[in-house]
Amino acid sequence: MLALVMLLLIAGAGYQLWIDHADNRAQERDRLQTQAHVIEENLVRQLQGANSALAGVRYDLLYGDHEFDDKDMQLRLRVLTDAMPGVRALLVLDKTGYVVASNRRDLVSKNFAKRAYFSVPLAEHDYPALYVSPPFMGSTGIFVLGLSKAMEGPNNEPAGVVTAILDPEYFDIVMRSVLYSPDMAVSITHGNGRVFLVSPANANALDLNMDVEGSFFRQHMQSGQAASVAISNSIMHKDERMIAIRNIQPADLRMNKPLTITVTRNLAAIDAPWRAQARTYAGVVGVMIVGACLAMGYVHGRRRAVKQANDATQRTLLETSQRFEFGLRGADLGLWDWNLAQDTLTINERQWRLLGYAPNEVELNTVFWKSLLHPDDQAEVQAALQAHIKGETPGYKLEHRVRHKDGHWLWVLDHAMVIERNAQGGAVRILGTHLDITKRKRADAELASATTLLRRTGEIAKIGGWQIDLNTKQQTWTAEVFRIHGLPVGEPPPLEVTLGHYAPHARTALLAAIQEAQDSGSPWALELEMTTARGQQIWVRSRGEPAWENGHAVRLTGILQDITERMQFQLELQEANKQLAQLTVTDGLTGVGNRRHFDQTLAAEWARSMRQHQALALLMIDIDHFKLYNDHYGHLGGDTCLREVARVLSIGLRRPGEMLMRYGGEEFAILLLDTDTAGASVLAQRCLDQIRQAALPHAASPVSTHVSLSIGIASTIPKAAQRPEYLVEQADAALYQAKHLGRARYACAPYSEKTEPV
Repeated sequence: MLALVMLLLIAGAGYQLWIDHADNRAQERDRLQTQAHVIEENLVRQLQGANSALAGVRYDLLYGDHEFDDKDMQLRLRVLTDAMPGVRALLVLDKTGYVVASNRRDLVSKNFAKRAYFSVPLAEHDYPALYVSPPFMGSTGIFVLGLSKAMEGPNNEPAGVVTAILDPEYFDIVMRSVLYSPDMAVSITHGNGRVFLVSPANANALDLNMDVEGSFFRQHMQSGQAASVAISNSIMHKDERMIAIRNIQPADLRMNKPLTITVTRNLAAIDAPWRAQARTYAGVVGVMIVGACLAMGYVHGRRRAVKQANDATQRTLLETSQRFEFGLRGADLGLWDWNLAQDTLTINERQWRLLGYAPNEVELNTVFWKSLLHPDDQAEVQAALQAHIKGETPGYKLEHRVRHKDGHWLWVLDHAMVIERNAQGGAVRILGTHLDITKRKRADAELASATTLLRRTGEIAKIGGWQIDLNTKQQTWTAEVFRIHGLPVGEPPPLEVTLGHYAPHARTALLAAIQEAQDSGSPWALELEMTTARGQQIWVRSRGEPAWENGHAVRLTGILQDITERMQFQLELQEANKQLAQLTVTDGLTGVGNRRHFDQTLAAEWARSMRQHQALALLMIDIDHFKLYNDHYGHLGGDTCLREVARVLSIGLRRPGEMLMRYGGEEFAILLLDTDTAGASVLAQRCLDQIRQAALPHAASPVSTHVSLSIGIASTIPKAAQRPEYLVEQADAALYQAKHLGRARYACAPYSEKTEPV
């Protein structure tokens, strides 16, 4: 019967250890995936920022309204790199591979035609795509990675490449922030298998090829899944590890190659707490089995004759002692036996070694034993032990510190029980064990520190984690999620209340994403408007994905980030760009359109008129003898004259299709849509009349005592064989004819003219 009980006890302990082992590994898988989520969020944000910066630089160079000189472009690129901590350098390369602009002057004029970040986008010239180069050793001796976008020439031919060089130091800070155990490692790998960055730093791992036969990296990439977790031998660390891999390839970036985040832990370190627990279980069960054997031996001995009983008892005790010591050695337990009646203490060899002493090196007594206790633990040990001695607790079990011979402190799991009492019920003898748990306590402290670090980094990045049980609708939030919602940390509100914080359109989008995740397993990443419990309007980024069991989604896990500052910055940047765009097409002196505006408008309207087969007319206007005006009235007076002429000419424009621009110097141009020569002549005469009525004094003019104008008119229906410059040449020729005929008049190409009436 006793054997059956022991077998059931061993089986129960074994089953519980099996459950604990599975739970421990499942919990670690969730932790590794969460850490990968945190890195993914930062990396995606940097990739999106770099992509936007590259697209903006490319647009400014090819289609922008402002002509950047070398200094302007260098300043623009420096401002962009200062705003993006993850970008080390921005380069603009022409189609031959030479750097024509960079935030770093030392890179200008260098040729990088052989770099993959230049050669691949130039060869494929997929302009919307973001090209991710394989890692390489940069010119500064740092292992870097490039993001590139191709530039398109006038006839769709490749015109060059804009490239952002990622800064590994920034990503190393992010990666180190998620390390909560010394055996952890995090790496970023290019889609071709080449390692870009490893934390903790490992120079031998940089550029290591992970895409080899039988590697978990290759299995993950071939599976087509966005995220994978498995236990596998690590090529990088040469040991067995739990590995979590996530692909980084957002659809909106159109990356030609993905990046992968790999978070790993040593499997032996993961299982270490479980093994310690298993040793504890084994020790306790061993003690119980030995105790049972002692009892059986005692009963058996009582049935023999006195002499035979004494001999048998001695042999049994010897054998039991040997077995007991063997069991304690297997469980790595120190044994202590305290006889309260005689105030004697006995410990086994393992206990001597645990304390750092040779067997019998010091005299054992209650005073010495108590002196080993840490001062901060003495009261707790005494209270727990006395409670058990008095029979208030079934056993004594406590974690506390004891002093080693060399002076350092050990953490032990102290487990004991009163095994003998007197007739009055008082404790006579206590048997106990010590298990060294110093490493586990140190690991627990490191884990607590890592957890605190993870919480703090989440607060800094304004990122919190959440989870929803789809069966119960029960939510679990981290402290940062409560802060984002403007709520005190505690119990999350019902899901319906949480969704009510979002703006109507944002709530609709979020509900649709949640439903899609439950139906098809698709993750989501949304930027949403919401109102906090305190009434504050904010923007958040919501990311989530489902967990599946038996083919059904059972819970949703994700992150929530406050992105209000970034959204406000984007809105301010858009407004600044709008104002900058307006400034680049406005003449600073007269307030009318400038030469750039004229060139852009002429090109656009030429193409439109050619498609619609409509006439396009141009008036080229010159202030007569403006040099003499400047000589007589000075340059400040000349500036005033230009502003007044622009004002008077603007008054005469009455149709939306009539556009006044300063062509250069004292020349103005008026572009007329859907207008022939006759219609243009009417406006030209109106301009002459209004400038005459304005009566702007011009004492130095040989033509008139007031400012006068010469106007050249040209009109044509654009043809494919002609260039927009044809209209300018015709209007210039007519302007020359008006001047040749005496000024203060207009002339029409080919040289028909009309004098300003007196």
